Amino acid sequence: MTAGGDTNLEGEIGRGRLRVPFDNIGRIRLEPAGEDRDRIKAEVVLREGEPVTLLVRSSTTFYGQTPSGAYQIRARDLKSIDFTR
Repeated sequence: MTAGGDTNLEGEIGRGRLRVPFDNIGRIRLEPAGEDRDRIKAEVVLREGEPVTLLVRSSTTFYGQTPSGAYQIRARDLKSIDFTR
């Protein structure tokens, strides 16, 4: 799985930006970020440590491979992603 061609989730936290490697993520919960339609709130549940909340672009595209073929979906169309090992 990739997000925008990368194996990290990148988003805004406060006035800065944070990149969290997928290997460190257990789950991502996504929900609207109020009136800002260009951003969504991503609660990132880490494998170790406290969850972190990022603002990500709603147009961020997640790509994956399924038995049926390649799959892509935008962040605004997702509710959550679970990462298993």
